[in-house]
Amino acid sequence: MTLALLTRRQKIATKLNLVAVLAGLALCGLSIASLHSARSISGAADHIRSVALLAVVHSAELGVLVERHRRIIEAAPVTFDKVRVDRDRRDSEAIADRINEIVAQRESRFLSPIARQLPQFFELGRRVLYLAANFAQDEALAAVRDYSQIAKRIQDRIVTYRHINLRNADKDTTYLIDSIQRLVNWILAASLFAAVLIGPLTIAAVRRIAERLRTITDAMQALSQDEIETPIPLLDSADEIGDMARAFSVFKDNAIALRKQHQEIAALNARIDIALNNMDRGLSMFDEDGRLIVCNTIYRDMYDLPVELTLPGTPFTSIIRHWTMSRDCSLDDQRARDTDAWLASHASRISKDEEFTGVHRLPDGRVYAINTRPIPACGWVDVHEDITIKQRSAERIAELAQTDALTGLANRHSFREELQNCYAHGHSAFAILWIDLDRFKQVNDTYGHPTGDELLKSIADKLKTSVRRSDFVARLGGDEFACIVRGDNVSHEVLTRIAARLNAIISRPALILGNWVKVGASIGISTAPQDGCSPDEIMKTADIALYRAKADGRGKAIFFNTAMAEALSKRRRLQSDLEQAVREGRLELYYQPILSVREKRVVSFEALMRWRHHHLGHISPVEFIPLAEETGLISDMGAWALKTACHAAATWPEGIAVSVNLSAAQFRAPNVDNDDTIEQIVRDALSGANLAPGRLQLEVTETLLLHDTSETWATLAKLKALGISIALDDFGTGYSSLSYLRRFPFDKIKIDKSFVRDIGQHSDSITIVQAISDLASTLGMACVAEGVETEEQLRLVETARCEEMQGFLFSKPVPADMVLATLRAYNPLKAA
Repeated sequence: MTLALLTRRQKIATKLNLVAVLAGLALCGLSIASLHSARSISGAADHIRSVALLAVVHSAELGVLVERHRRIIEAAPVTFDKVRVDRDRRDSEAIADRINEIVAQRESRFLSPIARQLPQFFELGRRVLYLAANFAQDEALAAVRDYSQIAKRIQDRIVTYRHINLRNADKDTTYLIDSIQRLVNWILAASLFAAVLIGPLTIAAVRRIAERLRTITDAMQALSQDEIETPIPLLDSADEIGDMARAFSVFKDNAIALRKQHQEIAALNARIDIALNNMDRGLSMFDEDGRLIVCNTIYRDMYDLPVELTLPGTPFTSIIRHWTMSRDCSLDDQRARDTDAWLASHASRISKDEEFTGVHRLPDGRVYAINTRPIPACGWVDVHEDITIKQRSAERIAELAQTDALTGLANRHSFREELQNCYAHGHSAFAILWIDLDRFKQVNDTYGHPTGDELLKSIADKLKTSVRRSDFVARLGGDEFACIVRGDNVSHEVLTRIAARLNAIISRPALILGNWVKVGASIGISTAPQDGCSPDEIMKTADIALYRAKADGRGKAIFFNTAMAEALSKRRRLQSDLEQAVREGRLELYYQPILSVREKRVVSFEALMRWRHHHLGHISPVEFIPLAEETGLISDMGAWALKTACHAAATWPEGIAVSVNLSAAQFRAPNVDNDDTIEQIVRDALSGANLAPGRLQLEVTETLLLHDTSETWATLAKLKALGISIALDDFGTGYSSLSYLRRFPFDKIKIDKSFVRDIGQHSDSITIVQAISDLASTLGMACVAEGVETEEQLRLVETARCEEMQGFLFSKPVPADMVLATLRAYNPLKAA
């Protein structure tokens, strides 16, 4: 019965009292000692349960509550949900009430500092929630920093309090074990007297209690060593040890929750560090005292800062001074004063709570843009961006806007601005030289555009090194350059010498890409303010002078005068009248006969364009044909001439052909009206007049062949395939080349009239005409002598064995209605 009573689920004190009563019956003296030991053990156990463990539980609960309160407050600045913030405010108030209740229950010198800090702690938390609810995130962040500092101190105090209570609990437990051990000793002594009655029962009860207490102690020691997964034994016991186990289980749960929260906070901090250090910009944050709060690695790398200057608390002034001194180790007093002045200016701007951005150029060429945003009463944040590439691109764009990309000289826009500055700054006198390269197009056509570009760069370099420092050189586009000449003396004599020197420099032969090339220059000169009171006016007058220089034979320098402007105005009026004449069909074709030398009979007529001006009368083709080629009208005029000549030839006797001149411009561009190629225009002219292709002869000049393009030769081949005769006109002038005759089977070669005109005065002329005639005969081509005007020239042409001839000796060009009369004069039978 006694054993049954001891093994039932009863309080430890009850069990021990029962053993004491039994022992007193056996041995009264020993009972008194045993009762005293039992009471000691009971008091120690009660103290552990009511004081030590309860303090541990309260400290753990305090730690959890403070951590929950801290998480709510620190998360508030990044919460943009007012409903959630309101809910958090209610939760935080409930937590605050519970914390105050626990602190009030526990009167301890260790909780007194916490009690003194709690009002400020809760007040700061309420302020953070209030600011977050009103979306004042920057101020809320500032309040969070103060709140977090107090929270950390409170948590540290709670942790210390918990450790002290754990040590006290461990000490009380040790004392309890020691007391039990003493009791065991007493019982062993008593067992000598009552070995049979109570010895075994007492030993069994005490050992069971000791083992259970040791199990609890081992679990507590493991937990104190951060072994969180240690299981808690004896949770189902109904006695004091069960109470101890259940209190300890609560402590363990709180510890696990705290550990999880710490891990989450650590993970959050790690993610924030990753985000900061993976930004493409540097970031630094300073408090109101100018001390570093946080920065990322990009900021450190941008300014090559040592690690010790990137630690929290580093003064901003120390960072700036280190950086300036690392860039200039011999920092003198003046430089130091400049740094102090900059720091003072920076502090002044921060104090005004205004966001600002500064651009800093580093000695190694890097450019940083630093955006500074003050945080009222909390310091400021700097965002550092490397804008070196952007800055260089902007500078390059600005440079390109003012500079010619090919030569590096100023461009037309920059040249005009410089002229504007000359007028704006009141320069008493200056002049501009408008320079156009002669024969540059031939260089492009002969050697290609790369050679032309290199030539332009070479000439630009020569001009830059040949002018004075006060002068200004620009490339206006194409092969045009200009120079502003400034100084006290810009007389005509001085400008003439300058122009002559520049022309001589430009005209020097140059070795470009393996080819010796030579160009000249035509220069138009205008002086200010005589020839223009604005940039546009003086550029216009210089352009007029340049036009005159090119018209007078190139290679010259011409000063502007009013007569030139009048001449140019006349030319422009003539151009406008020519355009009108083409639109209204007021051009005419005249026809000059071409005769057989042997038979003295007309074999064909050359169609020649004429223009009778409504006010000026007949305009020479020498005057209006080049004008038509410059303006592009020659394409329409050429198409009209082909169609008109073919229709006229269709009315002539069979066997009489018509010869029409083709301009090089007609090969380069299609007809304006219908976008047809020259081949299609010829086809349409023949079919429209129902004229046999064998009665049409097309004359081309060496200017066309000079381009030597595959398209030109292919077009000539297509025209010849139609059955049309192709003649090479003005042979012997320009860039004559026997390769033309070898490359294409011309039907005729027309000797230029300059050789025929001089055939009687110069012995070499007859030799040249004879050689061309023999060459044509060898190649199977007919030879036509142009410009036969005298009987002597006729005789010598016959001697040279030319097949055909034409000239004023036989007939001037006649209108279409006089062609048949001319035929009757030389071909009476055919004309009839």
